Amino acid sequence: MIKRKPYNYTKMTLKINKLQNKIKIKKFRLATLIRKKLKIIIFLMPKLIKLIDKLKSILNSPKKFKKIRKNLVSVSSKVAALIIGSS
Repeated sequence: MIKRKPYNYTKMTLKINKLQNKIKIKKFRLATLIRKKLKIIIFLMPKLIKLIDKLKSILNSPKKFKKIRKNLVSVSSKVAALIIGSS
């Protein structure tokens, strides 16, 4: 005698498969997003390094420091915004 699968079994397997596919798609989307963000970070790194070098040179010269102290705040906030935006 052949055992028949219950009626709901096929429906349940279909639902499970759909859910698994959705999860796979979400994982894939997340992975692509992370890759894009990493590319942005890698692209911005040289710019950030140049900015840091500029800041170091400014800090070493005390005459310029008084003038540029105001600008330093805005530059550092921009750098912070770049880092936060890219992560």
